[in-house]
Amino acid sequence: MKLKLFLPVFFIINISADPYPIDYWAVDPGMSNVNVSLNGKYISYEKKASKRSDVQLEILQTDNLSAEPFVVTGDVMEIITSDWVGDDQLIIIFRQQVRDSIEGFNQGIYSYKAVKLDLNTKKFTELDKNRTVGSGKVFSTRVTNVLPDDPNTILISYAEAQRGQTFRNASYYKYNLKTGKKRLVLKGNEKYFNVQFDNDANPISSTGYDERSKEYIYYTREPGSSSWVEAYRQSINDYEDFEIVSTYVDDNKSKVYVIANNGEDKTGLWLYDLKNKKYISKIYSDNVKDLNGPLYHYNQAKYPNEFIGVTTFKDRFKRIFLNNDLTFEVEALYYQLEEIIPNSHTVSIVSSDYDSKTFVVKNTAPNDPGSYYLIHNNQITYLGNEKPFLKSEDLASLSYISYPSSDGQIIYAYVHTPKGNGPHPLVVMPHGGPFVEERILFDEWPQFFANNGYMVIQPQYRGSYGYGIDFHKKAFINGGEGGKKMQDDLDYGAKYLIEKGQVDKDNVYMFGWSYGGYTSLIASMNKEKLYKCTVAGAAVADLIQQYNYYGSRLDGAQKVRQEAYSKDSVNPIDHIDEIKVPLLIIHGDNDQRVPIKHAYKFVEELNKKNIEHEFIVLEGADHFLGTIGYENMLNMWDSSLKFIKNCN
Repeated sequence: MKLKLFLPVFFIINISADPYPIDYWAVDPGMSNVNVSLNGKYISYEKKASKRSDVQLEILQTDNLSAEPFVVTGDVMEIITSDWVGDDQLIIIFRQQVRDSIEGFNQGIYSYKAVKLDLNTKKFTELDKNRTVGSGKVFSTRVTNVLPDDPNTILISYAEAQRGQTFRNASYYKYNLKTGKKRLVLKGNEKYFNVQFDNDANPISSTGYDERSKEYIYYTREPGSSSWVEAYRQSINDYEDFEIVSTYVDDNKSKVYVIANNGEDKTGLWLYDLKNKKYISKIYSDNVKDLNGPLYHYNQAKYPNEFIGVTTFKDRFKRIFLNNDLTFEVEALYYQLEEIIPNSHTVSIVSSDYDSKTFVVKNTAPNDPGSYYLIHNNQITYLGNEKPFLKSEDLASLSYISYPSSDGQIIYAYVHTPKGNGPHPLVVMPHGGPFVEERILFDEWPQFFANNGYMVIQPQYRGSYGYGIDFHKKAFINGGEGGKKMQDDLDYGAKYLIEKGQVDKDNVYMFGWSYGGYTSLIASMNKEKLYKCTVAGAAVADLIQQYNYYGSRLDGAQKVRQEAYSKDSVNPIDHIDEIKVPLLIIHGDNDQRVPIKHAYKFVEELNKKNIEHEFIVLEGADHFLGTIGYENMLNMWDSSLKFIKNCN
């Protein structure tokens, strides 16, 4: 294949020597969500025309990439995402700020609209036009499936809730792209949720809950039947996983693939007998980590939800393919792409036309934020990069290490190493959660610090998902380990790098967000004064207050996990007198996940006790990255870097 260049125009930034200016890191991606239409005629991508502008959607013909694009922008609403659902139709999701402040835990400031764009007529049609933005109700409209044998029809779902309440189970409709008419396929039912459909819009699996026995129930349903059949039961006290990831793999419609534990510490891929409710055989598992997830065919238009294997993620993303003709074809294509994509690392086909002749390829690497390529007419064309002003040669390398914690528990961690010779100053950067899994390809947060000369370690502390049930439960099963052994898992990562001679022991810092912000509060109390100063972003400062937001809604394993962790871990607000180093606190005033009252309460106590600190409020910012905004990100990075450089 011949490599050609197509460079969409982005805002211009003059490249200079390291380190990069702060605004390189604060700005949102210039290009993202690149897709082709189902007939391969069009390509669309989301673009930021300037640092402070909203996202706009641009559409080009694949045979004429140099032409002026058709541009879609929001007036009072902003574009969140878009997807092709036909040859000439896209579904675009918009959002609009409808409140100045949050209304409670997990109750944000936005409402959303789903709109269909017809490129032939250039007209927009609201999929939920009877649902008023800003009304007392909140709506969620989603595209559930494209239907290969009915190209003018898609499957959509509607769910609604009174603001501040949980969404009711969604109802599903066939939506005609040409007429805009809907036909009910499955009405929302409190007994069945997480419904999955086949390529003909037949419901084939769902989940339920038995209140009497406190069990989740996994159901299946044969096409043409109106009855759900129980396939598996799981107690809410169980920490194991069970997920049906394929349609039937035999003519008798009794066997499926599942990702599950089946009594083992780590998840694996299993063949499961639905009718006899038993496991048949294990197909694949990894001895270090849980499986990353199911792998589906890249051509979702022709093979929607066609299961072809599983993925793993330790040091990097890997695909494990099933053994059949379809998977051989996909595996061979990925092998070819990895050979022709420059500096290939993690190559993914992110969008395809129906015939698999035109598709978009994305390459991501520790030093590549995301490069997009178009394969069309047997030629490969470079489209652009999410962060075109960040040059791969200026970015840090990434390694995956392991080390023993205070009790000998092996902890895995990602390490970004800056340019130049060590020993380096170190930033310890714990992930949020705490009960999540972190998988790192390109991560601009550690790259920011590495670009400014800091080594960054991101430990996968106990309690993290992905390393088996036992490792997860060690965070809470014998009492909450927050501020105790979970904190040791972080501290011992820093000590390990110091012992290796890679880190300057007098220049160790912690920067964390959410749960990472909590650990930064605890790190400021470290008895050994391991850290010179710490930065706590969106920090949980009062564990009991945080648990009280949602604890009454929990039951089973979830309740045990959250209650034991919250009530037995070190609560920062109760230990302010133990702070030994300067502390920077950053919090968004519209944070719906960790409301800013945490920060105000903690800072009030710091002021009473004359403890050295700085406090920054990010105006209008929510908890998550895409809701913080350019000006706030600029403030956060600038303030954090200056604070760390100047603290004593």
